[in-house]
Amino acid sequence: MKIICSILRYDYGDRSLGNSFEYEQFYLFLKEVYGNVILFGFDDALDGAKKRKVNNDLLELVKKEKPDLVFFFIYTDQFIPDVLNEIRKYAKTINWFADDKWRFDSFSRHWCRYFDHVVTTDPDAVRKYKETGYNTAVLSQWAINDSVCKKTDEEKKYDVVFVGQFNRYRKWVLKRLRRAGIDIAAFGWDRAGSGNIKKVSYGEMVRLYDQSRIVLNLSNSINWDVRFLLGEPMAGLSYLKGCFQGSLKNKEDIKARFFEATGCGSFLLSYYVDHLEDYFVIGREMAIYTDIDNMIDKIKYYLKDEGQREQIAHSGYVRTLSDHTYRKRFAEIFKAIGL
Repeated sequence: MKIICSILRYDYGDRSLGNSFEYEQFYLFLKEVYGNVILFGFDDALDGAKKRKVNNDLLELVKKEKPDLVFFFIYTDQFIPDVLNEIRKYAKTINWFADDKWRFDSFSRHWCRYFDHVVTTDPDAVRKYKETGYNTAVLSQWAINDSVCKKTDEEKKYDVVFVGQFNRYRKWVLKRLRRAGIDIAAFGWDRAGSGNIKKVSYGEMVRLYDQSRIVLNLSNSINWDVRFLLGEPMAGLSYLKGCFQGSLKNKEDIKARFFEATGCGSFLLSYYVDHLEDYFVIGREMAIYTDIDNMIDKIKYYLKDEGQREQIAHSGYVRTLSDHTYRKRFAEIFKAIGL
């Protein structure tokens, strides 16, 4: 099977930020397993002046290579609808939508019509697609490339690790944890430019998880904790503005971190999200917290009870390797779309 993988080559299209998630997880996996995979990085399309050329280049590549599938991972309007429709004359197309939990109405429902198939990670979105008249959405989920994300049994050198993009709420959580005496090591990219949080590579992230007793998964949705809003009054104003504009992430969704942390054999402590129990047995394969106080209590509890923590970590690791790899995900997706 010949595949053209049309993705951002670099994180947010910025070479200085290193490889994108989709390059590390989708392209490298597809290349390793399916072999005949051509990378098409559309980073230049983020520049409006170059958008048309990038679109035409992809169309010409499709005409030349005649692939069985063009796999897309778009997140804004990098492609021109007429070009996407033209590409469908020469190859089957599929796009992986990442944020249907909160961007279905503003984004996915408008762009799905330009692809033969779409992948959604939101179990509630398949119904929404059908309600718009689009009947070829495939439910899948994030997972791990088990050639990249793996357990190495390095010595545990961190009590708690968080890796991810930073915002006001996440910084507030870190301050509260440290004030409670919890030694948390935080790594990630602060897009606002404040502070000096270091963005780590995917390989570095995997190693950090492997070296951590607890991997913390922090929400990236809006948070209405009164203590947070009183301490960060500008956050409340920004949230209200975003709600009126319909531009805020206001619903929790399942993220790749659920699978990446457990895939490294690490103990995961996370917020709850709908349908999480479809992928893990909560309390046996991972643990959840309900609010900042409960988070602090559970971190202290599981740091003290090493036996229970390691048993849960092992169970989560076994579950992820068994059920949550991209080998299994893409085999199911390709079967669903007739490849």
